Amino acid sequence: MDVKNGKGSLGAILTDTSFAQNLNEAILKIKAVGDEADSLAGEISNMVAGIQQDVNNGKGTVNALLKDSMMVKKLNASLDNILKGTDGFNQKMEALKHNFLFRNYFRKQEKQKKKTSTSNTVLK
Repeated sequence: MDVKNGKGSLGAILTDTSFAQNLNEAILKIKAVGDEADSLAGEISNMVAGIQQDVNNGKGTVNALLKDSMMVKKLNASLDNILKGTDGFNQKMEALKHNFLFRNYFRKQEKQKKKTSTSNTVLK
C-alpha cells in the first residue's frame, strides 16, 4: 500500500515523474562516464603498445636510454659539463661583484632588492 502512495524508494520511482527523470539522467551520465573511461583506456593501451614496439624495435628515446650505453655516457657527460659551466659562471659573477668597475652596480642592485623585499613585507 505504501508503494502505491509513493512512499519509499520504489514508490518514489513509480509515482514521482521528476524523480524518475532525474534517475534516468543520472543513469545516462554514468553510462557516458563509463564510455569515456573505456575510450581513454583504449587510447592509453595503444600508447603503451606503441612505446613497447619502439623499445623492442630499437627506436625512440626510451630505447636509447635503456639500451644504448654510449648515449647514457654522453648524456651524463653533458650534464656534468652543464654543472661545471654553471659553477664557473657563478664564480665569475661573484668575482665581478668585487671588481671595482662593477662594485657600485651590484651594490645598487642589492639596495633595490632590499627595498623591494621590505615594501613587499609591509604590503603583506
